Amino acid sequence: MVTTATNLPKVKGYVANPYVDLPLNEFGKLDVGGAVGQQGYINVIKDIGLKEPYVGICPLVSGEIAEDFAEYFAKSEQKNTAVALGVLVDKNGVKSAGGYIITPMPDATDEEIIAAAKNANAHEFIMSLPEGYDTDIGQRGIKLSGGQKQRVSIAGVLAMHPKCIVLDEPTAMLDPSGRKEVIRAVRGLNQVEGVTLILITHYMEEIIHADKVFVMDEGKIAMQGTPREIFSQVEQLKKLRLDVPQVTLLSYELQKRGIPLPDGILTREELVNALGYGKTDRK
Repeated sequence: MVTTATNLPKVKGYVANPYVDLPLNEFGKLDVGGAVGQQGYINVIKDIGLKEPYVGICPLVSGEIAEDFAEYFAKSEQKNTAVALGVLVDKNGVKSAGGYIITPMPDATDEEIIAAAKNANAHEFIMSLPEGYDTDIGQRGIKLSGGQKQRVSIAGVLAMHPKCIVLDEPTAMLDPSGRKEVIRAVRGLNQVEGVTLILITHYMEEIIHADKVFVMDEGKIAMQGTPREIFSQVEQLKKLRLDVPQVTLLSYELQKRGIPLPDGILTREELVNALGYGKTDRK
């Protein structure tokens, strides 16, 4: 496999043999390690503006891409780095993918780290660990849940005090509870810290509180508007092979059966109010 990337980032890749037929691994997941194998090396060439590019190399340890890159950073660049990668597939191929690479910030103070954890909605669960912030969470955070690892990742980004964060499928491979934890933390960044967020996702429930939504199809903008404007167009979204929030779909089906409901209902509370069981607060 060969990949190239810029700092924008723009990424291109090539796989010599992209077809593989292997049974699922012991966890019922795609056996990436079996497909990649353990006989080979990771070779990295980085142009960091010096006279000569940086060149690093490390043997594969498992064939799992994230694990091998974590090993590379530790052995070749001497950086303790958290690396994770998740890919969601269905019968049509790759549905979504996401991941992160996080390197500790040696200059961050304890106060800055704790403040970042609080803003990422991670402080409480960290303090519940046996030794708080000094707890050993295992190699690659194996002792944490998926949602907890993602919130720690967000805290690491916040410690750099960004004005804008791009989150590419941040909840890929998480269960519904983990997704809620991460999205709750993400919304807090925007509402409390004023951080501009660009969220790339296939989970429609995650964008109902967005200011603006862009629906992409084959690299072009197919739809744009507020969440209510977008989800009022259920049939158009279906044509684009996209789901809508469950409550929105339920409202749409009730409309088709003659129940008078407004378009673009986004939450259960809105549906209850629209059916006359509560006080309406829609704007």
